[in-house]
Parts: sequence; C-alpha cells; structure tokens
Amino acid sequence: MTTPGDAPESTVAERLAAALERIAHARRAVIQDIATRNGLTVLQVEILRHVHACGPIRSSDLAREFAVSTPTVSDAIAALRHKHYVEQRPGADARTRLVYLTDVGVHTTRRIDVDLIPFRNACAEAGPAGLAAALDVIHGLWRQGVLSVDRSCVTCVHYLVGPDGTRRCELLGVELTPETLRVNCPEHTAA
Repeated sequence: MTTPGDAPESTVAERLAAALERIAHARRAVIQDIATRNGLTVLQVEILRHVHACGPIRSSDLAREFAVSTPTVSDAIAALRHKHYVEQRPGADARTRLVYLTDVGVHTTRRIDVDLIPFRNACAEAGPAGLAAALDVIHGLWRQGVLSVDRSCVTCVHYLVGPDGTRRCELLGVELTPETLRVNCPEHTAA
C-alpha cells in the first residue's frame, strides 16, 4: 500500500508534505511521551517550553500561538499553577496578567529540553539548507493562513533583501545567512 507522497509520480510538494507529516508525527510522539512522564498534557508542555523560550506572555497570546481557545489555555495555565510550574503576575496595565515560569517550571522545562536532544540532533543533520527550507514552509503556511503566528525573519519589517541578494536585519544591523536566520525572533515586527 502506498501513502501520499510515496508514488513515483508524486510531486516534490507532495513528497515534502509527506516528509513533514512524518516529522510532525515523530515530534508529537516525543512530546506525548514527555508529557506522560511528567504528568502533563501536550499543551501544558508546549506552554512551558514557549514561556521558557520567549518570556512572560499573556494567555490570549498563548491561545493564538497554539491555535486553541483562550478558555483552553486558561485551564492549562490553572493546572500548571496548581503544580507550581507557572505563576501569573500583573502586566503593564492592571487588566493584563502575564504567565511566568517558577523555579520548578524552569527546572522541568530544562529536563524537557534534554529529552528533546535526539530530535534536535536529527534536525542538525539537515544543516542550514534544512533550516532555510523549513522557514520557507513556515512562511508559506503563514501566508495561507494555516499558521496564525510567524516570528521568523522573512515576515519581519526589519528583514531587508539588498539588490545583490544579501539579506540583512536592519534592527540588529547584521547580515543574515541561512545559519543566522531566526525562527522565533523576540524583536519580530510583522511586515
């Protein structure tokens, strides 16, 4: 039995989509295993990892990031608070509350990152060309409305392509190469 992307007449796009689906299945299995071993849900693991990587954030932004409802994120945060992984503190205005990791949350997230080393090692084999290709796919998914959030260089107002094809981050004042392109830029401003 053949699956999509396996037939010899499959297009490159179909084979790439099948390959990315296989990667997504592998990542989902790894994250599910991590969640189960830590007494968490997959969403709770993703929230911990996101707050660790990006810093304090509003619940509504987490809902947008993971394409789930705000009540679903609120329930996940309540469970994480109960387990002492996160806390909420007032934001810039009195109405906003931000999610922060506690020391326990930081420690757990670091353990989770160690569990993901084999996944990162496998990705390292693709090198800079793999990163550039993945960013192209992310950008395409964002353009088509499949992803609601893209903080990569190519969708940033600070990303400039010179007449000679060189790429540059005007904000940071650095040339961008396939090795230095960012996937989750904290300074990202949508173009």
